[in-house]
Amino acid sequence: MTLPIELAQRLLALAERDITSFRALASHPEVDISATGFFAQQAVEKCLKAVMEEHEMDFVKLHSLEVLYKKIKNAHSLEVDLKMLQTLDQVYISSRYPGDIGLIPSGKPSRAEAATFATFAREFYQQAHTSLSVP
Repeated sequence: MTLPIELAQRLLALAERDITSFRALASHPEVDISATGFFAQQAVEKCLKAVMEEHEMDFVKLHSLEVLYKKIKNAHSLEVDLKMLQTLDQVYISSRYPGDIGLIPSGKPSRAEAATFATFAREFYQQAHTSLSVP
């Protein structure tokens, strides 16, 4: 049986992999920047689920950052920009379905907006990693 802390460690390792993927894609001149927001959303999602695992909360198969955050906010003191969670949720949803791939309400994200997504994901990862009892 896998311990909650081991699952939290795995989820944080996967979040770190998503951040690395985001960086690689964002720096490649031929990649459509709108697709990179998906990896920022995924990194934050895995961080939230790592917190859930460490606190032995029931695992949920959902992807909404806002919903996941609401599930952990009373059990943990992670600081979060709720508006950014909502924006990344929109990027995730639109990247999963054909049509408006990787769009935010204002349309295709700019490189500056994509950089903001990356910064948020990296900072959230650091915050989650530091606050959990993960080596």
